[in-house]
Amino acid sequence: MTRCARIVPFLALVLCPVGAWAQSEPLDIELQGVVSFSEPGFTVPGQGERYTLVYDLNLDVSGPVSTGATSSEWGAFGLITLKRDDGSTLHTAVGNCSITLDNHAGGPGDATIWIIFNDIDVSSPNRDYYVLLQSAPTDGPLDLAHPPTADTLNAMQNAVNASGPFTLSAFEQDASGLEVMDGTVDTIIATGYNGELPPTITAQPTSAQIISQGDGVVLSVAADGPELTYEWRRDGVPVTDNAFASGATTSTLTLTARPRDTGVYECVVTNPYGSATSDASMLGVRVTCPADQNGDNLATPADFSAWVSNFNLGC
Repeated sequence: MTRCARIVPFLALVLCPVGAWAQSEPLDIELQGVVSFSEPGFTVPGQGERYTLVYDLNLDVSGPVSTGATSSEWGAFGLITLKRDDGSTLHTAVGNCSITLDNHAGGPGDATIWIIFNDIDVSSPNRDYYVLLQSAPTDGPLDLAHPPTADTLNAMQNAVNASGPFTLSAFEQDASGLEVMDGTVDTIIATGYNGELPPTITAQPTSAQIISQGDGVVLSVAADGPELTYEWRRDGVPVTDNAFASGATTSTLTLTARPRDTGVYECVVTNPYGSATSDASMLGVRVTCPADQNGDNLATPADFSAWVSNFNLGC
C-alpha cells in the first residue's frame, strides 16, 4: 500500500495519482523555524513563535514533470501538517506537491530547491505552502536528471550558517490568496527515498510463440533502475549461452530453436535494491527433421542412440 493510501484511504482512491506513475517512493520532510509574520485570525503560529511543518509524501521517481536548461520539476502527493513548537497541530491537508531543483548559473552556492504544496482539500482552510531552500557556497550544483533525495534535502542544512536561513510562506486560498504566514527555516530533517530504486520492468517479452525447428527467435525485456543485471530462465532453470543460445544474461535472448527449447521463459532483472520478474513467455518448437532425435538440429549417429533410448523407454 502506498504512503498516501495509508494517510487518507478515500481521498487517496479519488485523488492520489500514484497509480498512474511508473514508480513512487516515500519521502518525508520536516522543516522547523520561526514565524516572522502571521495574519491575525488565522490558525497559524504567532509572530516570533517556532513552528514545525511536516511533509509525508509519495515522490514520483519515474520522471520529471518538466525540465529546462537549469531546472527540473518533480511531482509528489501526500499529507502536510503544521504544528506549534509545543507539538499541537494547527493545520493538516492532503494535496499535490512539486519539488523544483534550480541551478541558476549552475555554480556552487547558486542552487535552490522550491517545495510548493497545493492543498486540494475542499474543507476550510484551503492553504498552499511555499518553501525556498538555498545551497551553501561550498556545495556543488544539483543533479537535475534524478529525483530529489533525502540526502539532497538534508545537504541544504549546510547552507543555514553559510547563507542564512531559508524562507516559508503560506497562502489561504479561501481568502483570495491572502498570505497568512511568513517565516524562516533553520532545520531540515528528510528521510525516505535516497536513490535506491529496485528494477521496474517497462516492456514484457512476447507472451507466446510457436516456431519451427531451426528458426531464430528473440525474447526481450526493457527495465528501469540502476545497476541492472539479467537472467533468462526456461521452466525455472537458468539458460546458458551455447551454440544455439546467446544473451542469456542480457535484456535480449536469441535462440536457434531446437525441440528441447520448448518451454516457459521469463527474465529476472536484479540490482542491489531488489528484483523483478517478467511475464511468462511460452515457446513451442515444431519438429521439422524426424531424424533429429536429440534436438541438436543435426542428423548424426547420436540421433540413432537417442532413438534407441526412447524406444527402450516404451510408451
